[in-house]
Amino acid sequence: MEKIQEITSLSNPQIKYIKSLQNKPSLRKKEGLFVVEGLKIFMETPKNLIKSVYISDNMLEDLSKGKGFTEDIRKKALLKLENISYTKISDDISKSISDTVTPQGIFVIIKNFKYDLKDIIKKNKAQTFLVLEEIKDPGNMGTIIRTAEGAGISAIIMNSKCVDVFNPKVTRATMGSIFRVPFIIEETLNNSIKLLKENGVVTYAAHLSGSEYFDEENLKGSVAIFIGNEAKGLSDEVTKMADRLIKIPMEGELESLNAGIAAGILMYEAKRKRV
Repeated sequence: MEKIQEITSLSNPQIKYIKSLQNKPSLRKKEGLFVVEGLKIFMETPKNLIKSVYISDNMLEDLSKGKGFTEDIRKKALLKLENISYTKISDDISKSISDTVTPQGIFVIIKNFKYDLKDIIKKNKAQTFLVLEEIKDPGNMGTIIRTAEGAGISAIIMNSKCVDVFNPKVTRATMGSIFRVPFIIEETLNNSIKLLKENGVVTYAAHLSGSEYFDEENLKGSVAIFIGNEAKGLSDEVTKMADRLIKIPMEGELESLNAGIAAGILMYEAKRKRV
């Protein structure tokens, strides 16, 4: 492993910069960078996206001694670190910049990355797309992205009023799926929905006014599923762009489900029926 420097002061400009990247979406957008925390997501991060790495004394010691890690994980982590310059930080600094109750001891500054929907759509292959409007909760967004990988979603399309996908809480909740599930962020969803429909993608909106339950639809071929804001649901504008409105059956006095749960149910139904 190569240690490029050591930081012990909480007032160090690099530490202040990390905190700012964590807390300010505008700075993340301006700099084209974001911060992730934890060994697992460090291991998941493609090397070409890593700008810098900060590791605590405790993490270095645990990796050296194999404390708390399997031998396989320890070897892979040490091997990756051998080819990446990093900065050693004190445990106090690790606690101060951690976004979790229990600091994970490794912080990675990563370069933002983008996708183009035109490069993802394939006319000769059944695909499932997820369209998100104003999803605000970081936990929901992270869960949706992680579930999307499991369900084989081709891409997630979201408007700019959704929570920032590079928010530390979102990236942590994705468990690395953020690097494997393509996502497109736009001011409005109109152009992307139009492009989907032009390419034969049938669009379904999860909506309380749906006339059919989701399991009564065939959802075969290429489809897109619309999921709206946790409190307000989908806007009238986006709802009108859907080919069909579908709903999830519920018992008791519930009117709707958590957005992440609803998205998961519909994504896996699409996976089950996809041909």
